[in-house]
Amino acid sequence: MLQAFIRDGGCCVYCGRPLLDTYGAALTATGEHLLPKHKYSDLTESVDNLVPACAECNRIKHDYDPAKGK
Repeated sequence: MLQAFIRDGGCCVYCGRPLLDTYGAALTATGEHLLPKHKYSDLTESVDNLVPACAECNRIKHDYDPAKGK
């Protein structure tokens, strides 16, 4: 997750909120699978499928699959 956090500038990929200011060192709580891990189990550990997300956006996204638009 740290690689994804650094890659995306430490901000929520959905709303842009700076996560370090919001969550401090609790970065593991902000990890999000861009493509849902239950649909794409082969991407569960892939850093390319991990993105930083604030708790609010993570709840809103839930099982949305951007690959299918659903």
